[in-house]
Amino acid sequence: MQASTITARQWRMRYRVYLRPLGCFLSVGAATLFFGSLGNGLIIWVANGILLAYLLLAPRRFWPAYIIAAVVAHLIASALLHVSWQVNLLYTMLDTIEALIAAALLRRRSTDLPNFTSPFYLFRFTVCAIVAAPAISAAVEGLADLFIFHQAFLPSFQHLFRTDALGICVTTPACVALFRTRLRKLLSDYSNWLRLLPICALCVAVFLQNELPAPILLFPVLLLVLLRMGLGWASLLTLFVTTVGAWFTSRDI
Repeated sequence: MQASTITARQWRMRYRVYLRPLGCFLSVGAATLFFGSLGNGLIIWVANGILLAYLLLAPRRFWPAYIIAAVVAHLIASALLHVSWQVNLLYTMLDTIEALIAAALLRRRSTDLPNFTSPFYLFRFTVCAIVAAPAISAAVEGLADLFIFHQAFLPSFQHLFRTDALGICVTTPACVALFRTRLRKLLSDYSNWLRLLPICALCVAVFLQNELPAPILLFPVLLLVLLRMGLGWASLLTLFVTTVGAWFTSRDI
């Protein structure tokens, strides 16, 4: 029994250089497919935030593997959504450039790791990842819409900047916290999954109605999960709330 455990651990250690880019491919592809399906009702874009989380944690020499994985995932998911190849290439390029700009500004050295408990790092993250990188990407997209697709610059800029900045703001810190936990052990804890089921049902019920400002109830719930179940589960629930909220909001429910 012990031998098989050691063998499995050794296998994961040996092939983690391939498994982590594969995880990047699957998560970016799933996010692109899901949020891309929301269409004109899109209010948040999380794929960039996921890629940025990987880049902030991975050694810089491995960045090309994560970039390739994210680009391929974005291209395939957008093709499945029947996005034209011109738009697909444009947005794939913009998403990649945006994540790279933010990662390069935040990680001037490979040893610079994210520290969201530091006020100075939070300030740098806000300026570089939430403001500067999305603004550059949105400006390029706005100019492309203006000169190639003959659309107004400002609406395109505002839409892309808002969705990308919000996605990075919510997704990157949550994914960084989630990736730093022992994810395999976290997901195998079935007792916590059972505790989380009624909380997930409450999240869905909150967004199913629009008569009361019920989403404010989610903040103490997230705080309770953080204190009772830990940062990993709180991060997972944050991503769930983001997904559910984006789904129902985009459909004006």
